Amino acid sequence: MKSFTVTIQRCSECSGLVDDRRISAGGIILQKWTDGKTNNSAINVSSHTRCFLVKCPYCLKNIWFNKLEIHSSRSLLFGEPEDFDKSRPFSKPKVQDYADELAAGRVSADKEENFRHVMWWVGNDRRRDIKKKKPMLDSEIENLQILSKVCEDPNKYQRLKLAEIKRELGLFDEASRLLIEHCNNKKTDEYRVFLQGLVSKQDCTVRGIPFT
Repeated sequence: MKSFTVTIQRCSECSGLVDDRRISAGGIILQKWTDGKTNNSAINVSSHTRCFLVKCPYCLKNIWFNKLEIHSSRSLLFGEPEDFDKSRPFSKPKVQDYADELAAGRVSADKEENFRHVMWWVGNDRRRDIKKKKPMLDSEIENLQILSKVCEDPNKYQRLKLAEIKRELGLFDEASRLLIEHCNNKKTDEYRVFLQGLVSKQDCTVRGIPFT
């Protein structure tokens, strides 16, 4: 279902009114991809946070939505918020926009892992459900290499996520080794077997998972 509350905020660069009407909140997960993205995160933000990067639809500058000045906010069940007709929904940044934010040091250490994961989704959006293979940009490769190191951290070890990163990087032998051990949870083990099938085909493209 869609979020009923719309917040309008003022762009810090040009003062244009920008809103979050595109955000989905909750709802049934009908589609999931191997990189962890679902139909509930279709615009590359999680449904439980407003801390995310957007592009102003007026000046096209990258802005952090949660840091903007709030102009108005209201549940659509009770009508539209003030100046809703003068506001535009934010635009989605591209993968290079995320790389630029990281390079400029504008992502705090406590948010970097989540930010890099969203950057992964953004890069893969060019490949979802398409037949023609699109190679990764250098910034995407670097991002996945850094994410793989995070997954290898003993305090944050995420075996299947690491295997998926290795698969997308084309490191099939490394991915295969990570997928040998069975998982205790039945659904998780189905996902492991699905990844094994992709690795055996030397498929390095993000794929929709045929079960949720």
